Amino acid sequence: MGAVRSGEGRLTINSSDRIESLDGLRGIAILLVFFCHYVPQDRHDPLSAAARLGWVGVDLFFVLSGFLITGILVDTRESVDRFKSFYVRRILRLLPVYFTAVAIVIAGTHFLRGFRSWMNIPFFFYGSNLVALLPNADLAFPPYFNCGHFWSLALEEQFYTIWPFLAFFVPRRQTLIRVCLLGILAAPAIRLVAAWFGISLWVACQQLPARMDGLLLGALLALLVRGPNPQAWLNQERLKWVFWAGCGALVPVLAIVLRLLLSAPASTDALGRKEIVAVSLGITIFAVVFVTVLASSLMPGTIWNRIGSLRALRFFGKYSYGLYVWHYLFFLVTVGWVNWFRLVISPRFLADLLYCICMLCLFTGISMLSYSQIEVRFLRLKSRFKASPAIPDHSAYNPVTSSARG
Repeated sequence: MGAVRSGEGRLTINSSDRIESLDGLRGIAILLVFFCHYVPQDRHDPLSAAARLGWVGVDLFFVLSGFLITGILVDTRESVDRFKSFYVRRILRLLPVYFTAVAIVIAGTHFLRGFRSWMNIPFFFYGSNLVALLPNADLAFPPYFNCGHFWSLALEEQFYTIWPFLAFFVPRRQTLIRVCLLGILAAPAIRLVAAWFGISLWVACQQLPARMDGLLLGALLALLVRGPNPQAWLNQERLKWVFWAGCGALVPVLAIVLRLLLSAPASTDALGRKEIVAVSLGITIFAVVFVTVLASSLMPGTIWNRIGSLRALRFFGKYSYGLYVWHYLFFLVTVGWVNWFRLVISPRFLADLLYCICMLCLFTGISMLSYSQIEVRFLRLKSRFKASPAIPDHSAYNPVTSSARG
């Protein structure tokens, strides 16, 4: 999808193509998550601690998904077959790779180790984040598989299940905007209340009510650019102000989190009150920063549009879904390979760097194979289930449609 300026200076968006810069943002998100997992943990190494902050790539994915999915829903809300079109296209996009991974886990666990517990069954049906609420829950299937990262896929799928009913049946755009604002404010409050009652912050952050701020910030942007004055929300100077204000607000948050990562093992169960508040508010602030990045990337010539349009980032964005699914599934196997690199290569930082590069190449190759042999076969079927958007006669209406990641 490309953006151009009309003769009157109004930003218009061509809905017939993908927004290349958003593919690049997907690439940034998956690389953040990947290096968060694969840079070897060393609490005495500031670079290792910084890499572990790559979990915020998940929040960038949430913002992108909220924006793109809401755009699709709003643009097709008057179509007769809107529900069928939306859900069938989501199924064709998401389920084939996910259920292939699930089948590998079931087969490998059953034949190699024996299945463990009925508690793990919900994860097979996008319920892995709900499994985390159960006592003694564990989404690792040793010695080969770890499905802990499936919580974000489950959370997004739950959002995709609920949000279309609001987007289709709430009659006024302003009402949907208020719903978004309420959810954005409620999410950090829910995280803090959960921590107050002794619920692990990590477990709380895996649940949709406590992590809906990123999704709804993306949805909010999609609604605002479809209003009577989209230029007000795609104003580069205003976006820069919000971006830098958000970055400034993140400085004390990151200082607290980095100090925690450098002084203790990664665990949210023993966080102090200050750390809990910092993480809870930091998630929302990161989402605000990411939504300004997304908005800026829609406008040609901006730095984020240029960054997002980089071919290397768009490459990883194209395979981001498969790379997310596969890279951590076999982590229990690949995490030990770093020791071999350290035995044959020195100094240690070079061994760790080569290990990360080799793992990225390995799982990128697997993702490309998965894309060509599984994803593409089903994506071709999406064209059979298009819903023709009914665009109202409004001179300022600014449709933004694109293929979403998740």
